[in-house]
Amino acid sequence: MHVKVVRKFGGNSVATSSDRPVSADPVSADTVRPRLLLLSSGVRDHDWACERLGADAWLITCSGEETLLADALAEMNLRWGRPDRVVPLDARSIPLAARLRATLGLPCAATESAPLDRRESHRRAVAAGLRTVQLLDRVALEDWDFRTPVIAKPVARCDAGIRRLTSFDDLADLDPDADVLFEEWVIAPVCHVEGIAVDGRIVASRLFYYVGPGAGRVPVTNQVAQARLTEAAADVVAGLSLPDGAFHIELFDLPTNPMLLDVLVPFAPVEDRSRAKSCVASRAPQRARAAVVAPDPRLALDAFRFTAA
Repeated sequence: MHVKVVRKFGGNSVATSSDRPVSADPVSADTVRPRLLLLSSGVRDHDWACERLGADAWLITCSGEETLLADALAEMNLRWGRPDRVVPLDARSIPLAARLRATLGLPCAATESAPLDRRESHRRAVAAGLRTVQLLDRVALEDWDFRTPVIAKPVARCDAGIRRLTSFDDLADLDPDADVLFEEWVIAPVCHVEGIAVDGRIVASRLFYYVGPGAGRVPVTNQVAQARLTEAAADVVAGLSLPDGAFHIELFDLPTNPMLLDVLVPFAPVEDRSRAKSCVASRAPQRARAAVVAPDPRLALDAFRFTAA
């Protein structure tokens, strides 16, 4: 388990991957920012978010087991204080975040507000007036010339098999009974916006251009593009009423107005991975560690322990 406090997040801006400030929603200088307890399971690196939020956030990383949490929370309360929100940053942190909110008497995030699949995401984006990709039906593709590729995506996000269709043969290879969305591909750079939403606003984000399969991604460094894309992502967060927590938004970076390609938020895990792990809580002036076993978010808080190394 890793407990960390970093520098204060100042000014009315959202920090991005290039560490250059990008204008966010207007916030009065007198507005009190919520103090955020960020929870991570350690599956992904979330230190960047804590660094950008600075003294407004405290990050606890528990890699698979919550047995160290009680003393970590006590340490947080002593050195930093009580949070105003508990924000899960990945799927495995969602059950623990819900328990902590109940224990601390904090507002509950409306996790049911997250779109469950790609069809619902598109429907809600259209209803919110967001610019988004055009969906095509299979019948319309019978007259498609395929000079513009079509992307076939399973409606359920858990299903694999996103395909780029460039011919009628590609279309014929698809399972006719599969629940698939067909999207017209847009010739434009694709931007990935990773961030954290709280109360329907982006509190931290970083932006990347997707280069391609196996080629990775590169940070968005142009400040004009940063501002344009961050504003578009903020419209998506508000328009789709995304719950408090991490999000991943994909946008076509069109010069006049970015277009929503997809949006993804973590959901509570449906399986429990039982394997031994070592959790480490790094904090000044000491380091605490313990060997732990199977993760179980149902453990009582008073059962959590940790010992100084």
